[in-house]
Formats: sequence, C-alpha cells, structure tokens
Amino acid sequence: TVSELTVGHLWTSNISTQKHFVQEILATAQGELALEEFLREVKNHWLARVVLLAFRDGARLVTGWDSLFATLEEHLNNLAGMKLSPYFKNVQEFQEDTSNWEDRLTRLRGIFDLWLNVQRKWNYLRGIFNNADIKAQLPSQYSKYKSVDTEFLALMKRVSAKPNVIEVLQIDNLLRQLERQDNSMNLIQKALGEYLERQRGIFPRFYFVNNEDLVEIIGNSKEPSKVVPHLSNM
Repeated sequence: TVSELTVGHLWTSNISTQKHFVQEILATAQGELALEEFLREVKNHWLARVVLLAFRDGARLVTGWDSLFATLEEHLNNLAGMKLSPYFKNVQEFQEDTSNWEDRLTRLRGIFDLWLNVQRKWNYLRGIFNNADIKAQLPSQYSKYKSVDTEFLALMKRVSAKPNVIEVLQIDNLLRQLERQDNSMNLIQKALGEYLERQRGIFPRFYFVNNEDLVEIIGNSKEPSKVVPHLSNM
C-alpha cells in the first residue's frame, strides 16, 4: 500500500524494467490533472463572476457584455474540447462536471443574448416615450411600455441586490420574463413603425429621415429649434 511504500521497495523491484508502464501512468496522471485544474478554473470563475451594472438616468443597466460573451464562448469551446482528450473518459467525475457546466453556461448564453436585446429595445423605447407628444399620440402603446418598464426595472433591482452570475441563473422564470418583455416591445415597435408610416403618408418628405429622427421631429413639434437640424434632409 502507499502508506507502507518505501524507496527500497522500488529499488529492489528493479523498477527500471517497468519504465514504459511508469511513464504511461505519469502521462495519464498529468493529463487528468490538467483537466481537473481547468474544471476548477471554470467553476471558480463563474462562482465569483458578477454582472457588471451601471447607473444611467435613474436606471441600473448591465454593462461589460463583450467580456461576458467572450468568456462564455471561450469556456464553452474549451469544455467541448475536453471531451476529445484521451483522459476525459477515465474519470466519471470529469464527465459529470463538464456536462453540468456546459448546461449552465449554455443557459447563461441564451439568457444574456435575450437580455441584451431586451435592454437595447427598452432603452430605445424609453427615449421615445419620455416625450409627452408621443405619449399622447400612442396612449395604448405607452401603457404597454409602462408595464414592461415596471417589470424590467424590478428585475434590474433584484439583480443589483445579488449580482453574482450564478445567482442570476437561479431567478425563477427569468428566460420566460425576458421573452415576454421582448415580445411586448416587438409589438410596441411594430405599432410605432406603423404610426410613423402613416405620418409619412400624410407628409411624404418624412420618407427622407429615419425613424429615430422622425420621432424627434414629431416629439418636438412645439419646439421648432429642435426640428430645424432635420430640415435639410427633407
């Protein structure tokens, strides 16, 4: 046994004749150790990783998307590469841990992909509905936006209280919440687009400006100085 093993045992067993087998054992041990260390690195990284938040215009928003997605892709690719290692199948624990973390990180990537889209749409619509004229023109869509706005801000407040990435993954029905918000804002944007097309039908020169500029023109109809910069395009 290992507890009783001495150098003398190795010496008297003429271990040099078993050099080939010893080298195979050492190579396997080193390969398994490399896999074990990588899995530990992945685990420690995500258990410690937090969602970066910035406070903008009275709202908390997620930042640092590029770094987040880059690390997710790197770790997912490396976990997939681990399966090709000749040492991977030697240890059942490796297979279980790899499957577990692949599942977690794949879910995280799906959630954050949708989250980024939701945040962008929310921020865009927030700028539009800050305008009193647009609210008056689209009361039904504004009401829908306020519902999304309340839910989104509540989610961000919860995340700011526990910004750890793994904690975020534990939020009940998070993906469903984001999907619902995304679908609602898609409908709002569609209605907004139809409204702007009607304005272009009334005044065709509006076709020369994009949606963002047209919203600014309509939203500042009582402040000519803010409309003037767009006149040259029309």
